[in-house]
Amino acid sequence: MIAERLIGAWRLVEQTEQWDDGRLTHPRSANAHGLIVYSAGGWMSAILGRAAPRPDRDRMALDYALEDTLAYGGRFAVDEVSHTVRHQVRVCSYAGWTGTELLRQVVLPDERTLQLTGARPGGGAQRILTWQRPEEERMTVEPALVGAWLLEEYVALLPEGGVEYPMGEAPYGLLHYGPDGWMSVIISRRDRPPQHPYGSDAFAFTEFVCYYGPYSVDFMAGTVTHYTVYSSYPPMHATSLKRKLRFLSPDVITLTARNPARQVITLRWRRQPAG
Repeated sequence: MIAERLIGAWRLVEQTEQWDDGRLTHPRSANAHGLIVYSAGGWMSAILGRAAPRPDRDRMALDYALEDTLAYGGRFAVDEVSHTVRHQVRVCSYAGWTGTELLRQVVLPDERTLQLTGARPGGGAQRILTWQRPEEERMTVEPALVGAWLLEEYVALLPEGGVEYPMGEAPYGLLHYGPDGWMSVIISRRDRPPQHPYGSDAFAFTEFVCYYGPYSVDFMAGTVTHYTVYSSYPPMHATSLKRKLRFLSPDVITLTARNPARQVITLRWRRQPAG
């Protein structure tokens, strides 16, 4: 069954575009970053980025999503007859894709390789993404964390007292923790388009941020650490982010940390049912 074989994390090996005129190009360069995760509960997320983002691009344009940074998440559905998967986009760095479906042809040549193919928006080429299972990280993984989590609340406690909602009172967030030691997260303000430059501090903390990488849990300290491989926010790229972890119930957690403004940020997440 394709659906069962998809479950888990996959790291990007190569993204190519096969053009109708025979050209073969690498839209995000030959060393692109990428992680796609499928959960047993029918949720997915994908994060793609260039190894060296280009600062002169219009980061809200479709071309940026196709050639630089793209992150999206939502539900997925597999058609076992046609060997396709539909990504039902609920949150996306490119706002124009939110609420749409992205159809991908699925090929699984072996147990560790996945190919997803789809038409390039605008036509003229097929986009072929080749993924491989990442090596399982030798981290301390908490089975109770494994799965997909939806954001319920994102609150900042102000130094002078009181609270504020950096991404509005109803932001969208999708967090994945895998049994293989890999995680990804996408958080977005709902009332976009953005008001701040993409990748800036203000953008990352009030409008959109994503990252992925291995994670580990420290049971004694009550923390989870995210070892980021890639992030849409440069200061979060290739670093470690420690979060205070608290289980409010088996299906509700909070992750707490301080942002650069020294505000205490708490995010409350609810686990999505598996199966």
